[in-house]
Amino acid sequence: MACDIDFFVMKADTKKSKEQNGEKKDSSYPVYDLSEAIKVAEAVRDLGGSRSPVAKSTLAKKLDLAEKGPSFFQRVGAAKVFGVIAGWGEYQLTPAAKDYFFPTAEGKKQAALITFFKAPALFKRIAERYETSTLPDNETLGNVMHMEGVNESWKDRVAGIFTRSAQTVGVIDSNGVLQSTPQPGVGGFPNEHELPNKEKPNLLRIFKTQPPTPQETKQFNFDFDGKIVSLTFSENLHAIQWHALNELVQSIRPKGGLPEKKDG
Repeated sequence: MACDIDFFVMKADTKKSKEQNGEKKDSSYPVYDLSEAIKVAEAVRDLGGSRSPVAKSTLAKKLDLAEKGPSFFQRVGAAKVFGVIAGWGEYQLTPAAKDYFFPTAEGKKQAALITFFKAPALFKRIAERYETSTLPDNETLGNVMHMEGVNESWKDRVAGIFTRSAQTVGVIDSNGVLQSTPQPGVGGFPNEHELPNKEKPNLLRIFKTQPPTPQETKQFNFDFDGKIVSLTFSENLHAIQWHALNELVQSIRPKGGLPEKKDG
């Protein structure tokens, strides 16, 4: 009796997917990157998958792929591993995918992209490992993947899938630094004007990770209570750095108001 397969994801080497305490880690990974997974989700969306399930045969026809061919079920598998679609034999958009395609608030689309990127457990661990750090070259990253349980013959390809997915999300800056934690006002953190009752941002929550420090900096020296104070800051402030600096300035603002500036 034939059995239809509509889910495909590579599993890690079980010998290398165990933590030191003996517990097995989830090191499964998609065999296509996030951009390909989103194409599958776009087809599901176009077929009405935001409201009702889409049959496998209908989706395959929309993608112009053979329903029982490896190209189709590998792409569908990647879309499911990234959490863009859900289902078995018929598919719908996930809640995160609905936020991506039909965002109801500013920042929801980008937050959904980050959710997709970190949906594979392996990718989440790698992202946390290199957060605010420069990603290594593909060969080195592949070796890290191998240590996390990826088969040696697949390690470099999976490293490439990880990097391309990060580029799709836009979490690698021009210096190659990975920044996948939502920034203030972008998805995970609210803007000051969005906070209820004008609540002040919780800096302990904002500073879950240390932002990258650019090499180019400027220094401003000034007298404060008879002491020379030096303020060093980057020419291109990171969003978290600017937010913290703004908080500091507001906290030390004189209660009696600022003295009027005299002309001449």
